[in-house]
Amino acid sequence: TTALSLGGAALKDAVGNAAVITLAAPGAAGSMGANSAAVLRADRPDAPTNLAITTVGGTLRTATVNSTNTNLQVTASIIAGQATGGTARLFIGGTQLATDTTISNTDTGISFNLGATSTATLQAAIAAGGTLTVILEDSRANASDPASTVLAVDYVKPGVAITTSRTTFKNGETATLTFTLTETSADFSSADVTAINGSLSNWVAVSGSVYTATYTPDVVDSGTSATVSVGANTFTDAAGNANTTSNTLTFSVDTKRPTQSAFTSTTNNGTYKSGQNINITATLSETVAALSRLVVTLD
Repeated sequence: TTALSLGGAALKDAVGNAAVITLAAPGAAGSMGANSAAVLRADRPDAPTNLAITTVGGTLRTATVNSTNTNLQVTASIIAGQATGGTARLFIGGTQLATDTTISNTDTGISFNLGATSTATLQAAIAAGGTLTVILEDSRANASDPASTVLAVDYVKPGVAITTSRTTFKNGETATLTFTLTETSADFSSADVTAINGSLSNWVAVSGSVYTATYTPDVVDSGTSATVSVGANTFTDAAGNANTTSNTLTFSVDTKRPTQSAFTSTTNNGTYKSGQNINITATLSETVAALSRLVVTLD
């Protein structure tokens, strides 16, 4: 072939013989392939496999980081000997999160540890979800194809608002309460509700985020306060975030009927004819409404 060009110059030996610049065909006598043991390699590591995400601390969810987690660890499988002395890199989006530089010739796995120790440091390191990518490099910086998986991130805590069909009660009355969550929950229940001077019944899950119940106040005297609320960290959303505190419903309750505690009279004992007045004083357990009538039976 004419693969060599002298650009108009001449190539001769010491006595003036012109050089032969035609190369032998590959593999033919006189070619490099037939006379040299040199090997050109373009090898690079295979892409890692079996990516596994492990969250640390708080409520754990698969491939999800939530507001209760304090650290993140990732592992993957590699082929032994392909990246001896090399480096594995962990990215989310275009941001590098961690590296593994301890790859020996017998390693069949790589691991990453973000080293976060609190919810704040983890959330600073991973602000949002996205594609989690691992790339393996050998000691000559030849990089593998990326291995990827999706990491979900949700730091928003669910909330709950309580409404009622009434706020004042007398004997025999109940109220319908509605609990509206800011997002779906699979573990919100009546056990998460604190009812003081009353109780809940007829619990109904209208949907994953709306619930109703019947509130029945206890039998208590006038002026007694009753409340209903949901405390913090009693239920979670799908990502594992624990809830914030609800509003507190406050009721005015008087469900105890007035009773007579004593009868007295200033009229002397004796016999009285029809039409004659007998003065009687009744002592009651509480103040009654104007124009209320007290019926007294004389034996």
